[in-house]
Amino acid sequence: MKQNRFDFLIFDLDGTLIDSKRDIALSVNHALEACGLEALSLETVSGFVGHGASNLIRSCLGEKHQEVFEKALKYFRRYYLEHLLDFTGLYPGVREILEFTGDIPKAVVTNKPLEHSLRILEGLGIRKFFCDILGGDSPRAKKPAPDALLHLVEKHAVPCPRTLMVGDSLIDLQAGKSAGIRTCAVTYGFVKKEDLIRAEPDYIIDTVLELRAILI
Repeated sequence: MKQNRFDFLIFDLDGTLIDSKRDIALSVNHALEACGLEALSLETVSGFVGHGASNLIRSCLGEKHQEVFEKALKYFRRYYLEHLLDFTGLYPGVREILEFTGDIPKAVVTNKPLEHSLRILEGLGIRKFFCDILGGDSPRAKKPAPDALLHLVEKHAVPCPRTLMVGDSLIDLQAGKSAGIRTCAVTYGFVKKEDLIRAEPDYIIDTVLELRAILI
């Protein structure tokens, strides 16, 4: 029987497992409009996703409107918590790959707040596939810091080279590389393919189902 190449899989959430662009953009624009500011395009908001809710709101406000940051963040969190599954869904092949990798322990490491992450994973019916879920409000430093990844490999006693970080962003790849973990970039998420290629991940895939060829 062929042995798996990896003993532990760590996934990013937004842009990797779930397509959440529209719900995030609508929630950001709700917050901006509640503060008397103009809405932003989906593409603009999506370009700021990945570093956590606080950084997202700061970036969307721009330098001129930081005085309403706390107010905007409050509006965003409240609205998003109620609307995070309006349009958000799994990317094609996600459920299939999670079932295919059933024997390999899996975790989610995201800069998204844990409460938001859990609601989405449970609402989409894939929470059961993960042994650990670490959000951006955990006591460990957010990606691109490797802290959360190193915590997980130590917890599960898995060698870093036998662990694979799967994500759509440069911070996912940086976190994995800093931890000594193998990295796999997905090109269907929030970051342009050419930027991911320049980051030199160990693997790069256009659909999540291509993981099958990497794992066995």
